Amino acid sequence: MGDCSPDDVAWVIAAFGDARVQHIRNEPNLGHLRNYNKGIALAKGEYIWLISADDVLRDRSVVERLVAVLELNPRAGYAFCPAVRFTAAGDRGPYGSHGDQDRIFRGEDFLREWLVLGNSVPAAAGLVRRVCYERLGAFPLDMPFAGDWYMWALFALYYDVAYLSTPMVGYRTHDGNMTLEFKGRPAALVGDMIRVRWSVYHLARREGMEEVARAFRQSIAHEYAFRTSQTHVVTGSYRMSLDELNASLDEHCQDPRDRAYVLSAVYAALGDLEYEQGAPARARERYDAALRENPLAVRARLKHVLSLLGAPGHLLRAALTAPKLRRTPSGDRRAAPSR
Repeated sequence: MGDCSPDDVAWVIAAFGDARVQHIRNEPNLGHLRNYNKGIALAKGEYIWLISADDVLRDRSVVERLVAVLELNPRAGYAFCPAVRFTAAGDRGPYGSHGDQDRIFRGEDFLREWLVLGNSVPAAAGLVRRVCYERLGAFPLDMPFAGDWYMWALFALYYDVAYLSTPMVGYRTHDGNMTLEFKGRPAALVGDMIRVRWSVYHLARREGMEEVARAFRQSIAHEYAFRTSQTHVVTGSYRMSLDELNASLDEHCQDPRDRAYVLSAVYAALGDLEYEQGAPARARERYDAALRENPLAVRARLKHVLSLLGAPGHLLRAALTAPKLRRTPSGDRRAAPSR
């Protein structure tokens, strides 16, 4: 699928001398998601693999191995392996590792253990049954940055997931990567990340998958709290204002109970920020607001009480609220959502 590429792709394809290899050039440029969707619609095979021109295969058996594991596991909707990030200077380490053993994840488990934290499936390393797209649809155009994360989560709602532990694909990182372009637009990037979570949450509730729904609602609240209470965030330098928060809730949240749950988490996080900045009285006001939204917010109530106890309360709070870090598939460490 040539999306108005200036490269002489037609000549390269012709050099293969293989009628099975087809080259389709778009006029005009469709953008990556429409290009994916067009290719998916034209595909006739049982399996579909989307791999970009700047990615490489590290193992000649990768297609054979991914197909084989799907053939042996008909309940799996897709199979993937880790990818090795590389630049012109060499390899920069794996992305998408989910352990050193091949395994079949139950879809719900994969959602709750991994995809609730973020996208951990390298786009260049995933082989999908065509029936998944036929049954569930193609890439949503309103998620230009996180569309692949949404699709992996969508498929996992209805299918198991096959994982091969050997990194068999290379993912090139360079100044022209779309990911780097989106990091220059942090508000849009964060908006996509939130949209994915809400979309999966609503689908999980509709399908009666309550454990998945609870995990994603907790992740949603954690993301909003993180974005509104940090003076500097990891992804870009975007801090969400309360007006932006409310606008996002207006867009995605129909249930007032969900809104109250999210706002309680946000006010509690803002209380933590006030407390860390040496303003315990303002922190208590934020904790009060959190408790008005959700009287069952035990942590907010406990922090409110501890803020009244002076130095002893400060020591107890430090022991109780030390963040639990979880290593993500990309190797980063980030505080996991509070349980």
